Amino acid sequence: PPSQRNTIATKTIPWLYKLAVAMLTPFEETVFLDTDVLLISPSLVDDMLSRSLRVGDFAAPIDPMREPRQPPMKHGMRDFVRGVPPMCMALYALRSGVPSVRRLLESAARRMLLRDSDELYMFRHGDQEFVWFELFHGPPDPELRVLFLPEEYYCPTCYVATSIERTLEKRKG
Repeated sequence: PPSQRNTIATKTIPWLYKLAVAMLTPFEETVFLDTDVLLISPSLVDDMLSRSLRVGDFAAPIDPMREPRQPPMKHGMRDFVRGVPPMCMALYALRSGVPSVRRLLESAARRMLLRDSDELYMFRHGDQEFVWFELFHGPPDPELRVLFLPEEYYCPTCYVATSIERTLEKRKG
């Protein structure tokens, strides 16, 4: 029904804006940070622009909350292990002039607007989920160079938490 579509569109608008901003950037290379991201390393933006985009046209860290049974990605383990881990779109870099990057973002936005995944997956319907869904289920694009960065790029505590857990386990044993 039309009233249901309006509700879905209203809930989707913030994530559509993020995808639109990425497609409309006037710069050849762009780093995007969510407003709640705290930049710890002064060289992060330069590293992403000069190093990450040297290897890929679209670079984002692996989602630190990627456990397949936990939100925001509730997909099954069988999909997760197939080589396309969910990315965290709170921090990413892209080459805006590369047609394959634009196609990826446009297709993700189209899926989001059309809700082209509800029957297959139950997950938060945000930008990172639809970019992942497009990478995993969309037509292969041999020209698209995606670089999956370690989760420490976005969440340095992942490394710290793992180190602390190992230390505590050693002390027990």
